[in-house]
Amino acid sequence: SGVNRGDKVLISHGNSPEFFMDLLAVWEIGACAACLNPNVTDFELRKIVDFVKPAAILVSNSRVPEDYNDLKIIDLSLERKQKSTPIDRDETTNNLMLDDDALILFTSGTTGIPKGVVHSFRSLLARVSLNQLVIGKETLKRTLCPLPTHFGHGLIGNCLTALLAGGDLVLYPVSDIR
Repeated sequence: SGVNRGDKVLISHGNSPEFFMDLLAVWEIGACAACLNPNVTDFELRKIVDFVKPAAILVSNSRVPEDYNDLKIIDLSLERKQKSTPIDRDETTNNLMLDDDALILFTSGTTGIPKGVVHSFRSLLARVSLNQLVIGKETLKRTLCPLPTHFGHGLIGNCLTALLAGGDLVLYPVSDIR
């Protein structure tokens, strides 16, 4: 879809197996994922697009933003109905660097304007490793994530920690939580 290593991709859906497929696909090509609350207002989305300058936005079963002339919008609910083409392994980035940008999460803005917090692959792996050490892999065999995946604790603490420990993840549908 024209996304390259180092590009930023907004993921505007979450709390589903498809979210994790999309997150891992973004990382597989060497891009940085910015996970959004799918319920952001048009005003908030415009601010985020202006700040992140993404190569594309992935939406699924949610409203498609309008008036983004330069932004590639990929509606995954339509794409998944078509036969998908496997990624050519020669086109993927197998030489990611630990300090490459991996993830952008947004603060709630309770103390001011919301900020984009950038995590590198190194910082994600360090946090997940520490979580696994403290929690224990036995406890992570089956984990419930009742939090939205656009929240740091929901994504990193509940989901990535368990998944990278080889555990099962049960996602609670939080589409109505704002």
